[in-house]
Parts: sequence; C-alpha cells; structure tokens
Amino acid sequence: MLRFTLCKRILCVLALGATLPVSSQVLTGRITDAQTQSTLPGATVQVLDAAGENLAGALTNLDGRYELDFSLVPKFKPLTLKIGFIGYEARIVSQSFGEGNLVYDAELSESVLTLGIAVVSAGRYEQNLEEVSVSIEIMPPALVKQGSTTSANQSLGRTPGVNIVDSEPQIRGGSGYSFGAGSRVAVLLDGMPVLSGDAGRPTWGFLPVENIDQIEVVKGAASVLYGSSALSGVIHFRTAYPGAEPLTRVSLQHGLYDSPGEGHQYWDGSRMESAVQFLHTRRSPSGDALVIGGQWLGSDGYKGPEIDDATSLPHGRPYNPFTVDHFGAEKQLRLNASWDRAPAEGRWGYGIRSNMVSGESLSTMIWSDADTGFYNALNGASSRTIQRMITVDPHAERVGDLLTHNVQGRVMHLDNNNDNDQGNTSTTLTAEYRVAYHTEKLNVTGGFTGMHTGSVSELYSAAAIDTTDSGAAIHKVDNAAGYLQADLKPHARLNLTVGMRYEAFKIDTASDAQPVFRSGLNYRLGQGTFIRSSFGQGYRFPSIAEQFITTEVGGINVFPSLDLSPERSWNAEIGIKQGFKFGADGQWKGYLDAAVFMQRFEDYIEYTFGFWGPGNTLADIGFRSVNTGPAQVRGWEISTMGQGRTGSWEVDWLIGHTHIDPQSLEPDSVYATFPNGSGDASFTNTSSNPQGNVLKYRIIDGFRANIRATHSSGWSFGWNASCNTKIQNIDLAFLALDPIIGYGLTEWFEARPDKLWLHGVQVGKELGEGHKIELNIRNIANKVYSLRPLAAEPNRMFVLRYTLQV
Repeated sequence: MLRFTLCKRILCVLALGATLPVSSQVLTGRITDAQTQSTLPGATVQVLDAAGENLAGALTNLDGRYELDFSLVPKFKPLTLKIGFIGYEARIVSQSFGEGNLVYDAELSESVLTLGIAVVSAGRYEQNLEEVSVSIEIMPPALVKQGSTTSANQSLGRTPGVNIVDSEPQIRGGSGYSFGAGSRVAVLLDGMPVLSGDAGRPTWGFLPVENIDQIEVVKGAASVLYGSSALSGVIHFRTAYPGAEPLTRVSLQHGLYDSPGEGHQYWDGSRMESAVQFLHTRRSPSGDALVIGGQWLGSDGYKGPEIDDATSLPHGRPYNPFTVDHFGAEKQLRLNASWDRAPAEGRWGYGIRSNMVSGESLSTMIWSDADTGFYNALNGASSRTIQRMITVDPHAERVGDLLTHNVQGRVMHLDNNNDNDQGNTSTTLTAEYRVAYHTEKLNVTGGFTGMHTGSVSELYSAAAIDTTDSGAAIHKVDNAAGYLQADLKPHARLNLTVGMRYEAFKIDTASDAQPVFRSGLNYRLGQGTFIRSSFGQGYRFPSIAEQFITTEVGGINVFPSLDLSPERSWNAEIGIKQGFKFGADGQWKGYLDAAVFMQRFEDYIEYTFGFWGPGNTLADIGFRSVNTGPAQVRGWEISTMGQGRTGSWEVDWLIGHTHIDPQSLEPDSVYATFPNGSGDASFTNTSSNPQGNVLKYRIIDGFRANIRATHSSGWSFGWNASCNTKIQNIDLAFLALDPIIGYGLTEWFEARPDKLWLHGVQVGKELGEGHKIELNIRNIANKVYSLRPLAAEPNRMFVLRYTLQV
C-alpha cells in the first residue's frame, strides 16, 4: 500500500457535522487497516440519519482513535455509522448502543480499484487522486528515493510529461529554453513557492531530497490557485510528516564517472562525487513534530577539469571533494529544520520551517567544441558562483467544524556571487491567508497572497530605479492576488470545480492586472472509471531577469527588454483514468490514464537573436526577450502507475509517454524590428528549421519508465528508462555563429540520432536491521548526448550508497 503524507489538520479529533447538544454518551474506537492492522489517521466516523445525511462525526487521530459525542433517541435503537478513508472501501453498519461510554472498533479494506493516493495540489486540500479534474502525475515514495539522488531534479526528470532542460522544468512542451530567466512552471515545497523572486528560476539543490515523500505534478494551467508562474503546471514536493516512532537515517555515498566515449576526454584521471545525507524526525506525545535534515555534497561534476592558463593543459590534481576545479563541479552544504504543533480542536496550530544552502559551483553555458571540447567550456562561457540561500517559513492553522484557516509566510534571501560581474542578490517576502469551508458535498477555498521582491544586481543593470554605492542596479517587484475555488459534489458520481483569481503585478513603475478563471469536471462512469475535463486560463508577468538583464556569455550578448507584455494562455484537456485490480487476491492494482490536451498562448515570450544594439558591430548582436505572438501546444499522453506482489516480490511502477505538437500560429508575422534598421524578426526567419512551424527547443516525444522490485529477503532491483526525440528547431543564430565561434554545433546537430534512449539500474540489499547498501548505474550505455544544444549532459556514473536507519 502506498503511503502518503496527511495534512496536519486531520491529525486531531474534530466535529464534522451539525452542532449537537452535550451528551453523556461518548462513542470511542480505533480504525485500522484490515490487512496490515496499521492505524488509519484521518479516517472519518459519521452518524447518519434515515436519509443518509450526516448528524455528527469525528476524525481519527494519529493513533487511529476517535471520540464522538452524540445524543440520539431512543436508546438501543440501531444507529447508522459510516466509516471511510481515502483509498479504502467505505463501511456502513447498523449498530445498537446502550447507556454510558461505548466502544466500536472497525477494520477497513483497501478499495478495489483505487491506489489510495491522496493529493493536495489540485484544490489545496486533500483529495482522492481519481476524483480530480486535472491531470496529476504522482512520483510515490518508493520511486522518489530510487537512484541515490542528491538533487530533486534527478527524481523529477523521471516523471512522464516532464523534461528538465539545463535545469529548467518543462511540462508538456509549455516552455522552450529561457536562459534561466522566467518559468512557466510553479515549483513548490509543502505549498510554498521556491522560484527565485528576480529570475523565476528553481534552485534544485535547495530542496530536502532526504525527506521528500511524494512529488505531485499538475499538468495544465494552474494560475487560479498558484499564480503567475503556473502557466503550464505545478511541481509540488511534499515532505513526510514524522511517524509515531522516532526515525534517524544517515546515508553515505560515493560516485565515479566513467570515461566518456567518442573521443571526448581531454584529461587524465577520474571524476568523482561524494555525499552525506541525514534525517531525524520525531513526534512528542502532545503531537509536536520535529524534523532535522541535511546534505553535504562534493562533486567534480561530469565535465572536464579547468585548463591551466600557464600551460594550456588541464590540471592533473587528484580528487578533492572540497575543491571546485572542474566545469560543472560543486560543493554544497544544505540544512533544514522544522517544528510543528498540530492544531487542537478549535485552537490554532503553528510552526516554523527553515532551509539553508551554501555552496560553490563552476557552471558552463556553451561547450568549447563538439569534439574534445564537448565537456570543456567556451572561453568566457563559464562562471564561478558562491551561492547562499535561506528561507524562514512561519505558519499557523486553525481547524474548526466547517472552516479551516491557514496563514503562511516566507522570507527568502538569495545571494549569487559570480566571478564575472554577473552576481545578483534578492530578498523575497511572501504572505498568504487561506480559508477553506468543508462539507461532504462542498469544498470552498479562498485566500489572499502578497509578495515583495527587492533585487540588487550587476546582472540586471538596465533601467534601474536606483543603484547602490558600487553601481549595482536596484529593482523591485510587488504582487497581490485574491482567489476563490469551489469543488462541488452534486451527485455521488460527479465532482465539479470552478475558480477564479485576480492578480496584480508591479515591477518598478510598470504595472498590470488580470483575472483568470478555471473549471473542471470529473465523473465516475463505472467502477474504477473516471472521466475528466478541465479548462483553465493562465497569466504570467515577465520577471526582472527577462526585462532588465544585460550580460555577455562566450561572445554572445543578452540585451534587456523593457517593453515586454505579460503572457496569457488557456489550457483545455479531456482525460480518462481507469483503475484496475487483478490477481488471486487482488494483489496487483493501479490505473491507466489517457489524456488529450491543448494550450494556447498569446504574447508568448521567447529569446530572439538579432541586432538589438544601435550599430552593426559584434557588441550590437545577441539575444533579447520579445513577445513572439500566438503559439499553441497540443498533444496526447498515456501513463500507468501501480503496485503489486508476486510471491515474495513487491513491485512499484510509473510509466508514461507524451507526444506534443508545438506550433507557432503566425510564423511569418513580424514581431520585432531591429533598432539599427537591419531587418525584422519573425518565427520563420529566426528558426533553424521553420518547416512545420515547430516551436524551438521542444522534445516532441518523451517516454519515461520507472520500475522497482523488492524481495522479502531484503534484495531490491530498480530500472528506469527515458527516450527523447531530437529537438527539431533551435535559434538559427547558433548555426549562423558556428563558423565564427567554431563550437561545431552544425555537424553535431546533424549527426545526432532521431531518438535517444537512456537507462539506469539499481541493485540493493538490506544487510541486517537498519543497514542497506545499494549500487546505482546511471546512463548505463555511456551515451554522449545533449538535450539543449551546446550543453553536455552526464555520461555513465557508478554510485555506491550505504544507509543506516534506526
């Protein structure tokens, strides 16, 4: 059975139904899983009248126990009790009770055709996965932890419909490549945004991989609940709530990169990586929850060593995890801690969480050449960054009979100190108040959010409202929004969703505001068959980085764009989810999901190459963010997720294929004119392959497979695979500059196969109580490849990991 994190509001006993007079009769009991005998926190116990309406009710606490006061007459008359839990068959019994305090225990069996997975991302409250009206992909705990990951994007990249291109998340082709500025995908950690306030870029190493319990990916416009960045979807990382028993887990791992094939190695020696992760969780008898975790990482990265200026040769220093002297290398320390007090009935619960990361990295934008320089960096196209990032998140929650109040805040400070006068510092303050009204047939969620970002940067130097004494530019962003969403259940088989949001932005002196709407439907056609449809609008205000960036990387200039307009979009989809269960005792179960979708964009923002300076010199040519007109991405997706048992083996899987058709709708329309009068920009004349009007940097077909098998003897085996088709269209400028700069992109691009398969395997063994060792091999065929042209991806790596859990 898949385990999932429950919201804190269901960790205490509370009334669900109408207010009743005080009674001397108290019904108590314990609700457990019929097969495993484990307790079920958050199960509902209701007293129903003759018409099936709720008279009184309670939720079980962390130990699966409930306490219910009721006053019903006459005594000894059979009462109807309904006991339920997400993913389990509801149990309805008729029971007679006498005088005094009474006891009724119950066991629940798992639902025949559901996985019992709860999600919170669709409506910001806990729902059964099968009943939501949008496509949500779940990476469950067994698969999240597969592969000895040290960064959250390593797990995320195995999710169907998701691509991570040079650290930028794409969902169903809604984004191309944006040079790290602006995101159409909102990234959340336990409900709070983690995108930087100035560039809209995730810091993947910030996320606590040692405690991620479940990844939820909402596909399609989600701006109503999550705001501007959720134009194409939401990636929500949910951490585990401490269990009844304290847990301490420490992992040590060491990795070795193999020599790359195809003659690309220009150095001697091996590249390595070392990491330590730790996690401690506990819960006090009063319900207070404490989590402390972290990671230390030292890595050469998968690229080559730096070149010695004196000798023009790569350095020959031995491996040292405390140095950063390879392209792509990093050293990092990350710590996280949280303390939560669960809300008692009618009172506020509260807590505070904090995450901190400090590290140094040597990143590259463009390879030196497609031959021996594939894992090298073009002169001027690398940057050494010392990064500091800290967040402090206070929060409070009050759970009542019908209303739940939630207050969240965040202070996020990010400092990227670069060695090439391209540093940026930002402080973002976020606050949200949310109230939810909950009954059996209606959930209404509404709230207000506010965000302020102050940015001090050498990188965003254009049109600053002020400057520091050192000349760094100051920019400010203010965002305010109000939202309301209602989820209705007018019939036992039907779920309806309607929602709206009004959002206002101001960057320095420019401002804009926009309402967005969404609607959805989910209908249970038959046992385990759920049909859904949804429509949602999106709205994205351009980031500080997109508007004010002024820089040069490897001889390629990036210009500011002060007149950018916000993006607007709508997304529609129709899907079906079919649950299944088979086997002698129903031990194999899961679902098959299929969907067709379309997303339409207006004022679509992409980087375009041209003469953006006033003259005709090399200093006047480069990239600039511009509104490129209307665009459309449509496609289909099919996926399956499940678990089962065969003999002594337990198996989990997540497999899916996504096909997209990304189109420029007005390819010949002129969307910009170069200031020096040298010409115009359109999709057609800026594309390397305008045939078919395919949008740039899109992967048309993507396949993902994740399978994990665990034996009762302690052995475990895992396999993950991905297949991506080659990007068909990039900026024509990269090919035009190739003869001048000489990075060999033209030959590389033409020689790549139409499809790229990558495989990884894992083998593990429990060596006794609490001890486990695991071997992971990534990119097992040692493929030399690139998702984003001019950016090398990792070759084969061997990772040995030891874990102690007590």
